[in-house]
Amino acid sequence: MANQPNFTKVTTTKVSDIAVLSHEVECNIDSSVAVTKIISCAANAGIVDATGGSGVAYTGFVNFQVIYEGEDGQIYSTDTTVDFKDTYATDQNFTPIVTAKVVDLQASLSKSASVVASIEVTIRALDTVETDALVDYDGANEQRESITTCAFVGMLKDNVPQNIDIEIKDDVTKILSVTPTIFIDQVVAKAGYAHISGGVYTNICYMGADNLYTYSSTSDLDFEVAGDIITDSSKVLAYAFPDMAGMSVNTTVEDGRAHVSVALPINFVGYVFDTSCVEVVTDLYSYTNELLVSSTSLESTCLCEEISSSERIDGSITIGEDMPEVDDVIGVTASHSVVTNTRAEGNDWLVEGIATVTVAYKTNATQMTNSVSVDVPFSIPVRVSDELGQNAIVNVSLVDLSAKGKRGREIEVFGKLNIHLNNLKENIGVVISEVQVGEPWPEPKYIMSVYFVKDGETMWDLAKRLNMPEDELLRLNPDITLPIKAGDKFFVYRKR
Repeated sequence: MANQPNFTKVTTTKVSDIAVLSHEVECNIDSSVAVTKIISCAANAGIVDATGGSGVAYTGFVNFQVIYEGEDGQIYSTDTTVDFKDTYATDQNFTPIVTAKVVDLQASLSKSASVVASIEVTIRALDTVETDALVDYDGANEQRESITTCAFVGMLKDNVPQNIDIEIKDDVTKILSVTPTIFIDQVVAKAGYAHISGGVYTNICYMGADNLYTYSSTSDLDFEVAGDIITDSSKVLAYAFPDMAGMSVNTTVEDGRAHVSVALPINFVGYVFDTSCVEVVTDLYSYTNELLVSSTSLESTCLCEEISSSERIDGSITIGEDMPEVDDVIGVTASHSVVTNTRAEGNDWLVEGIATVTVAYKTNATQMTNSVSVDVPFSIPVRVSDELGQNAIVNVSLVDLSAKGKRGREIEVFGKLNIHLNNLKENIGVVISEVQVGEPWPEPKYIMSVYFVKDGETMWDLAKRLNMPEDELLRLNPDITLPIKAGDKFFVYRKR
C-alpha cells in the first residue's frame, strides 16, 4: 500500500485520588496573663504551595483565632498563623492538587494554654498523557468514532482583595475575632478569564460595654481572574480561601454604632481543563494486505457538571449537670464542617458529614461566660442534571449560624450548609496508535464459500473477516435482512 497513515496528537488527563494525610498543628497561646479558660477556638487551613516530581512537597498554614479568659476575669483573644509542610513520597510523576481542611480542634490548659488542630490533607493527581491517534488512512476501509477528551492545560493563581463593611448597632469596645468563610457558587470560563461568584460569611466576636457578643453577615463575592489558557469551553476546578495573615480590620464607633471595615485578601487557585472532540479511526482493514494494528486505551476525566446547593441544618445539645446552666445564649463563636463520605445514590450525590458549632453562653449565678460545642450530622442529596459521574469533588461551608437556649440546659443551633460539587465523569476510549502493513492477502482457494454469522457480529465484522465490501456481501445475499443475527448464512463468490 502506497498511502501512509495520518496521526494526530490527543492529550488526556485523568484525575485520581492519591492519599489523605493527617497533621497535628499546635498553637501556643502567648498571653500576658495566665489563661484560666478557653471560651472559643476557630481555625482554617490552606495550602499555599505544592510541587510534584520526586514526591509531592507542600506547604500550608493554619490560622487560629482563640478567645479566652485570663486570671483577671477579663476576656482576651489571639490571632496566630502556624505554618506546616511535608513531602509525600511517590514514584509517580504528576501535577498535584493538594488541599487542606480542619477536621477537629482540641484546647488544653494542662501545662500551657494551647490549641491543637487536626488537619486533613488530600492529594489528587492530574496525570496527563499525549497519545498518537489514527485519523485517516487512504486506501483502507475505516470505521470512525468521535471521542471526547479532557486535558489539564494549566493553573490560575491570584490574590484577590475583598472589602467588607459591617455595621453593628452596639458600642463595641474591642473586636476579639473576625472569622471569614469563603464559598463558591459558580465558576464561568470566558475567553481570557474566569468569573467567580459566591459569598463571604463573616462572623465577628466582640466586647460590648459589659459582655461578649457575636454578629454575623454575608456579602457577595464576585471577581475575575485573567489567564491566556482559558477559553469559552474551558472548565475550572476552583478553590478559594481567606488570606488571614494579610487581613486587616478597622473599627470606628460613633453614636452607639460600630463600623467594622475588613480588608480581606482571598487566595484563589484554579485548575483549567479543556474539552475537545476528535474523530478517530477505531478499526480498519485492507483488501490487499494484512494490517498490523496497535491500540491504546485513553482514560480521561471530564468536569461534566458544577453544582451549588444549600440546605438548612439544625441540632441541639443538653448540657450536663456538671456544667454551668444556660441563662443567656451569647451566640455562635466558631464553626467548622467535615465531609466524611460522598456516595452515589440514584441520580444524586449523597454528601454526608458533621458540622461542629461552638456556642458561647452566660450563667447568671456566677456571671461567667462559658461555651459548648454542638455536633450536627448531615446527609444531603445533591441532584445531578447530567449523568452521574464516577467521582465528585465536594467543598462545604457553614453560614447563617444562630443559636438559642431552651429550658436552662439545652442549646439549639441553626445554620445553612453551602455545598459546591464538581461531578467528574470518567471517559475511556480506544484509539489506533500504530499501523504496519503486513503480507499481501493470499489468493482465495475457493470460488464459493459459506459463512455463518456468529453471535454479536456486525456487517463491519463480516466485511473485515471476508475481505469484501458490505454492499457487495448484501448484493450477493439478497435474502438477508438487517440487522444480521447469529446463524444467518452468507454465500461468498470470488473470481479466480
